[in-house]
Amino acid sequence: MDSLDNLYQILITDTFPGLTQKVIPEYSKLLKGLGKHLSAHEFYWEKDCQIYIRFYSNTKGNVDIFMYQFIRFSIAPEAEEKFKYLVQTYFLENKFNLEQTASTSFSLGGCNSFRAPKEESETKN
Repeated sequence: MDSLDNLYQILITDTFPGLTQKVIPEYSKLLKGLGKHLSAHEFYWEKDCQIYIRFYSNTKGNVDIFMYQFIRFSIAPEAEEKFKYLVQTYFLENKFNLEQTASTSFSLGGCNSFRAPKEESETKN
């Protein structure tokens, strides 16, 4: 990750004035969209989980690299392969929607929660 951080500047307010206000909501939007994409392709988490996620984006907002690390849990190798594939297909069509081109490639990330679907019996009331 250190070599990537030399190529992609970490997005912080001081280094990207004006851009941060647009990217942070886009970050949330991308994650929500990814969750919907996973569900639409019948990928569901077995339990609520946290994943450390880091986006590396070019100046136009396209995600060049998406890194992740499961926090205190793991999934079966087949499920992880499906997850990787679905992430790749999602980012072929989705990016940070920036109002203007960034001055340099950037990265941002953090710990994010994904919810497991509720049991059918819990949703009927």
